Amino acid sequence: MKFSHKIMLLPGLTAVAFALLFAGLWTATKQSGVTIRRVQQEFFHALELSHGLETEALTIRHLLTEAVTTGNRDLVGEAESRAGDFRSALIECSHLPNLANGTADSLMVGFDRYFDLARETTLDLIPGDQELDLDFDSELLHRVAEMNRSYEMLQGELKAVVMQTNDALENALEETRDRIARTRRRTNLVGLVFLGILVTISIGIVGSILRPVQRMSKVAMSIAGGDLSQNLEYRSDDALGELANCFREMQHALVEDIKRREAAEAALRDAAHAAGMAEIATSVLHNVGNVLNSATTSTGVLARTLHDSRVTHLERLAELVQANSTDEGDFARYVADDPKGRDLPGFFVQLAGVIGAERERLAAEMATIEKSLDHIKEIIALQQNYAGVAGIQEEVVVRDLVNDAVHLFGSSFQRHHIDFQVHQNQPAPPALVEKNKALQVIINLLKNARDSVRDADSETRAITVSIASGEEGYVEIRVEDTGVGIAAGDLERIFNYGFTTKKDGHGYGLHGSANTAREMGGSVTASSDGPGQGAVFALTLPAAPATK
Repeated sequence: MKFSHKIMLLPGLTAVAFALLFAGLWTATKQSGVTIRRVQQEFFHALELSHGLETEALTIRHLLTEAVTTGNRDLVGEAESRAGDFRSALIECSHLPNLANGTADSLMVGFDRYFDLARETTLDLIPGDQELDLDFDSELLHRVAEMNRSYEMLQGELKAVVMQTNDALENALEETRDRIARTRRRTNLVGLVFLGILVTISIGIVGSILRPVQRMSKVAMSIAGGDLSQNLEYRSDDALGELANCFREMQHALVEDIKRREAAEAALRDAAHAAGMAEIATSVLHNVGNVLNSATTSTGVLARTLHDSRVTHLERLAELVQANSTDEGDFARYVADDPKGRDLPGFFVQLAGVIGAERERLAAEMATIEKSLDHIKEIIALQQNYAGVAGIQEEVVVRDLVNDAVHLFGSSFQRHHIDFQVHQNQPAPPALVEKNKALQVIINLLKNARDSVRDADSETRAITVSIASGEEGYVEIRVEDTGVGIAAGDLERIFNYGFTTKKDGHGYGLHGSANTAREMGGSVTASSDGPGQGAVFALTLPAAPATK
């Protein structure tokens, strides 16, 4: 028998077995469905209506009793409406098996007898002056006793109907259970027979193809373990031989694909780094722009202050002095004798105060401009500090590393109105990393958290960074957000190349961050309680050896 025939024999027999089993199950299900529908249509409905009749009768009795107690004749009208509902329900029940033999007519007669007597007695018991007279005559007491007997007889008949319906329902359910049990036994027997046949045939087929497959499996396991030099020597003219040829071609293609993938990942790391640097550059420009705005504001204040300065009054004062100083002693006489001249000393005092205030204002604005320029220098120096030569590991204080990342990227949180905090409850050891790579990973995690919070439909918009000692020899940075969260199925793929849940995502940010962390001897992990519950990304970095 050819290999292809052996392979096709097993599914063919399986299909036949499942077809027979399906036919048996379909027949049994159909019969069970008929029985269940009958139980639902007849017995459950009958039981529901029977209980409804009991409830209606009890409600009518309570209404009439309350009418006597409260003297409210409107309750009698409500009882009459309920009596109409009772009669309608009883007519609806008359076609059911337990009520079709005259029981419904008997119930209708008993109910009419009770209700007519109860209604008449209740109206007699309700006095016109709304005060209940407890001195009843014997005839009225006799009617009350007869009314109670009629009600007890009606309740007895209703309970008998309910019990009959319960018994009929139990019998129908027992019949259904027996039928299902018989069907299950037949199905199990047929299934066991076909299972035995399939197992026997399967053993023969598997035995005939197992040996060459085992040889291919060993080679495949070696390749999966990273040993791409293994060769598959099996050759045959049948389908397994063709499979072996395809396997060898696939092995060759895999080697080539791995080479291309390594090249693509290298380009990916460069692209991720470039994207991160672009993000940093955008943040730096935004920070510098904010500082320049402040400096521009201060410059405007300086210009307005100079334009409106009272120094021009000094020129007018000099002209006045010169005009009244042609001869020696003229200016002194002008100050002493002229009314305007006598105002000059006070004017000098006021002018000195105004010019002093202007000088202080100009000095304050100049200090603001100087502070803004120093801030720009700090931002540029920080950017240049992390743009140095890569590949050099150094001890870095983790809190300083996080603060630098926030300094470079934090303006983005302000633009999106996100509450950002950094916590470090206990001292943490310094990390031994490539500073620029570690900074890039932290910025990527902050950017990912920002995007998640930005896209979330939540009133709480917060990102919290926690720094703590991790496992022995490591330090941990946790970035927790209140963003869109991560589905359980996506957590396993969140660091895969090309996987993203963002509309404008490219799928290499977290992947590149995880690879960079591994290159530094650390790791990046993610956790989330589900969509809408936020997420936590933990960056673990190797700690610097403790100095003795």
